[in-house]
Amino acid sequence: MTADQVENALCAVEFREKVILHLAVFSGLRPGEILAFRRSSVAPDGSSVEIDERVYRGDIDSPKNCINPLQSDGYGAGDGGRTRDVQLGKLAFYH
Repeated sequence: MTADQVENALCAVEFREKVILHLAVFSGLRPGEILAFRRSSVAPDGSSVEIDERVYRGDIDSPKNCINPLQSDGYGAGDGGRTRDVQLGKLAFYH
């Protein structure tokens, strides 16, 4: 999508869909990670989210094991590399 297409899409949808679009486009979350997203995973200040689950073939599962290029430290160290912290853009949770 071009920047204009993203802006048009954000203007055309309700708040819930804006959050989903922000998570996908600006934060790089995968569809299964967005489907498993929980409010409790968001940092208190709204700046990041810990991804520790995904929906895969209808089941809750651990996320794929790869480093998020937007986050320098990637995955959590104490969990065998199955969670990751994703920085959220400041617009991700506006209303």
